[in-house]
Amino acid sequence: PANINTRRPSVVRDWRYNPSPVPSISEILAADLGGSRQNSLSPMDWESASQMGAEEKRQRRYSRSLSICESNRSSLASYSEPLIQRHTHRDEAHPLMGVTYSYFQTTASRERQWYEHNQHLHYSVFFWDPFAASTDWLVGRSYAQTPPSGSPMTLIGGIPWVSVVIIGIEFCERFAYYGMSTQLLLYLESAFHMPDAEAAAKCLLFTSCAYFSPLLGGYLADSHLGKHKTIVIFSVFYTAGLFLLSTGAFLCGVAHELALMITNLGLFFIALGTGGIKPCVSTLGASQIGLAGASRRISSPGSPTAEDPDESEATKSYFRWFYWSINLGSLFGVATMSMVAPKFGFAISFLIPGVLLAVCTVWVWAIRDKCYHVPPVGSVITMMWCVVRDAIRPRLTWCGLRKSNIHWLDWAIPKHGRMIVDEVKPVMPVLQVFAILPAFWMLFTNASNLWTNQAKQMGRPSCISPAITTIFNSLSVLMLLPIFDRWIFPALARRNIYPSPLVRMVVGMGLTGLSYVLSGIVEYYIQTRPTPVNILWQLPQWFVLSLGEILVSVTGLEFAYTEASESLKSAMSALFLLTLSTAALFLSMVWSAFTTLVPDTTLQYYFCAAMICIPAALLYRLSETFEYAAARNYDILDDDVYEDIQ
Repeated sequence: PANINTRRPSVVRDWRYNPSPVPSISEILAADLGGSRQNSLSPMDWESASQMGAEEKRQRRYSRSLSICESNRSSLASYSEPLIQRHTHRDEAHPLMGVTYSYFQTTASRERQWYEHNQHLHYSVFFWDPFAASTDWLVGRSYAQTPPSGSPMTLIGGIPWVSVVIIGIEFCERFAYYGMSTQLLLYLESAFHMPDAEAAAKCLLFTSCAYFSPLLGGYLADSHLGKHKTIVIFSVFYTAGLFLLSTGAFLCGVAHELALMITNLGLFFIALGTGGIKPCVSTLGASQIGLAGASRRISSPGSPTAEDPDESEATKSYFRWFYWSINLGSLFGVATMSMVAPKFGFAISFLIPGVLLAVCTVWVWAIRDKCYHVPPVGSVITMMWCVVRDAIRPRLTWCGLRKSNIHWLDWAIPKHGRMIVDEVKPVMPVLQVFAILPAFWMLFTNASNLWTNQAKQMGRPSCISPAITTIFNSLSVLMLLPIFDRWIFPALARRNIYPSPLVRMVVGMGLTGLSYVLSGIVEYYIQTRPTPVNILWQLPQWFVLSLGEILVSVTGLEFAYTEASESLKSAMSALFLLTLSTAALFLSMVWSAFTTLVPDTTLQYYFCAAMICIPAALLYRLSETFEYAAARNYDILDDDVYEDIQ
């Protein structure tokens, strides 16, 4: 296609037939679109380039970027480079693990037809994001030739049995986390006699750490340890933290200061553990599907046993069950611990998740020889930082030529190459949106603390903890998601109404503020009525908050995924969750001072509802001018501009 270079480049590059040798990763990066990673000179001849017109330049770059490299099946296993063999699928979008990200996927039918007719010639080179253990999507010699002992070829509902085991482990982990975290506020208030604001601030600080530590876990998994080792190591910290928390609850009536110190240490270990395994568990299970199929294709090419089941459907099925394991684990954890804590005490309610997680840790370790493992190769998060740093540095230190018609990140091209820089460019506009989202997370994360304290004053059975009200959120989300997916959004589409992601998030912020207005009304009746208000009156505010969560949180994850370039999708999702960590950290520092300035609880709810209006208005204003990735066009640098940057 003549206009191929007017679109944002993809991470997938195809290479012209060249039987020997297959280009190395460094050669691929150096040749990509005429850029260079190893030196400061473009492969193009600058003298002849200066004589060429813009159309001829585009054709030259196009012919370089669409060269195809073909090698026979038997030679693939001998290469140490991370090459993925494109297995023959009628649907070009599902070569190995679910999606091959190519700029042909969304282009005109003529271009897509050319690509489908030639797909049998292709091998694809993947640079997937490492935050979500991306290297599992690469098939190399050390782990493709030799299947693990007790190979995960046995399928349960089309999914390798090891992946099914990992789904069960995720259920137990979510049971442990939510079973513990929903009781934490009540434990701090009753055992250590903390004021409501101080206990809420400590819970928010714990939440902040739990959502920040995935960055550490993802980095270690991708750069040093690998996913399986990372899960095992952080699970040990996680289990130790739960046992320390239970020990602190046992000692709180005997040695108050020692119990508080043990409790704080336990919370630190839990936050470190739950975040450390978060970016690794889902992809460890999903990778077994694709890597097992790739091993069959390489070990027995052309044989009937080498034909794969529908891996894309197996992957979709795996993630559906994985998502349900998260929600079911949280539901059972909250419900069970809310009944155990009032009857047996907090020590037992923390001990049960600890024992369950200890079993899961042994379980994960036991399947170490049954999994396919991928060695760590480096972190894309680090690469993003290096590109931004190397783009800023020359602008700060060199007062020479300034080109107004180039992107500021292009100053990093001489060191990193055009392809990598073009992958990072879409991150910058999205960060503007992410800067507004902490306002929503401050209200959302604090709702469970505020409304649990509100539930303590409401009528309920004595055998049930006030924290049981948080189960309303999980139930509402599980009920509302299919309603939005199957009825609400299709109904809007039939009327030619297609709300953009930013508009949906604005509506979600408004609904979040409305939920605080409803909680303020409930609080007013609690304070004025002589008899306790039934706890079921909290249902409307939880329902409205769940609507806001779907429109902001779920849409935000979708927005982060679709707006990111292909190699940075999981990294962008991590940055999206990092906004939650930032919001919880900020709120933990100011909440005690805020409750001192505004002691009336009803006014606190109304103030929070009013506060969300300002960031919602800013996000709506941004939505009017935001250019989405589908319409965004980064111009490829002219060669004379590129030479000036050099």
